[in-house]
Amino acid sequence: AKSIQFLLLHPSAVMQIVKRAVTRVFAPTPDLAAQTGAFGVTPHKDAWEIQYRIYHDAFVLSNKTNGIFVSAV
Repeated sequence: AKSIQFLLLHPSAVMQIVKRAVTRVFAPTPDLAAQTGAFGVTPHKDAWEIQYRIYHDAFVLSNKTNGIFVSAV
């Protein structure tokens, strides 16, 4: 394993597939959370909070490796 400084890739060199996309909404009060079906209540804030997390897999075809450059230490 090496430490990667930067990675350059051409868009056609990598196929990215979304594995999972999760959106969670937190309400400012327990009453609003119960009324709206929010995931929970934001602690220490008087505001709505939205968390959006997306997870990818990346695949490189063997004939597309010339489109990738890695600078490693």
